[in-house]
Amino acid sequence: MSSTSHDCEDAGGVQTEVQYILPSSRINRRYVSPEGQINISQYESVGIFVRDARPLADQVGFETHGFTLRRHSSAVRDFTDRDQIDSVYVPEMTRFVAEVTGGARVLPFAWMMRTSAPSDGEAQPPANDVHVDHTPPFSEVMAQRALTWCGEPSYPYSRFVAINAWRAYNGAPQDWPLGLCDATSVRDDEGVTYPILMVDELPSAAEIPEVLPGDPELPEFPEISAFQFSPEHRWYYYSDLGSDEVVLFKNYDSDRRGAWRVPHAGFRDPNCAPSDPRLSIEVRFLVFFS
Repeated sequence: MSSTSHDCEDAGGVQTEVQYILPSSRINRRYVSPEGQINISQYESVGIFVRDARPLADQVGFETHGFTLRRHSSAVRDFTDRDQIDSVYVPEMTRFVAEVTGGARVLPFAWMMRTSAPSDGEAQPPANDVHVDHTPPFSEVMAQRALTWCGEPSYPYSRFVAINAWRAYNGAPQDWPLGLCDATSVRDDEGVTYPILMVDELPSAAEIPEVLPGDPELPEFPEISAFQFSPEHRWYYYSDLGSDEVVLFKNYDSDRRGAWRVPHAGFRDPNCAPSDPRLSIEVRFLVFFS
């Protein structure tokens, strides 16, 4: 992989690197099996400047940039206890997201732990590749599936938003913060489709097809959007997140007239010691509006 550096802004942020997918990467796909996973995409390491959004709270917002920082004190006492996450955290975050967004129906559909420390497999490492969790077509399919799963396939809505609620539950500092790309700096036509395929066995290189079978208008597999580098991308993060702070950001907004998705990536903060590992939890929601 190549390492490229681009112009740095002045003070108030961090110079770091993230992984952008290469324009020359032809087959972009991840295979996941009980024995592990393989990623067959090609990336380049790109130097970026990530501006601290904390002093800009009155200028950076959910509808204008696609992300926001809010305070929320959780009743969870042990974030490694899966039962507490399911029975306490997800319900309280569902209420919180409904309060912040004003959504009429809020459906949680997944949660994930991440850590930069060695893990026994319960938590994933920070994702350093620039991505959005779902492609626009898969977001639309996912919304209809979610309503069907909860017994409301005909639920009337005018708009829905796929939102992540992200918390560094060990508090400040974090050696791998979350970087957020200003939605208004991303063109609507950006994003490379990146399917995730669940398989019984990982394929060999000779078994990987160039094109997946199926109807491209109706995604069969989960799909994320991977991003190629653009000098127009503007990056932000929130420094020294406390355990009582939550970052909300959009993965998709069916109303695409404004800030409708936020490419994101974890990044190494060179000013923070590895002895301060990031411990984070993210809950993913679909929020429906009347």
